[in-house]
Amino acid sequence: MLALFDCLLLSHRNSINNAFLPVEVPDLVRDLTGQFGRDKLTVNTDLEMEIDFVSSQLTFNGKTYRFGAVGKAAQELIMEGGLESWIAARAL
Repeated sequence: MLALFDCLLLSHRNSINNAFLPVEVPDLVRDLTGQFGRDKLTVNTDLEMEIDFVSSQLTFNGKTYRFGAVGKAAQELIMEGGLESWIAARAL
């Protein structure tokens, strides 16, 4: 379990460092798996979702899901365009 936890942390850190915001929504994953199965890694649905970072929720397929708030440090890195941009902006 610890190795999985370490991998998740590394994955999140790498995502944020590259200005991608990871959002974990287990209930959405469960619902999508129930709807589309596990046979394929990717399913093109043409469905859209709306993400509201202020209220920490997303709406997909008529259902609203909550997720953890994004921390200040992560927000700052995302807004700067990633870790390299953040460092460069402060190195001047």
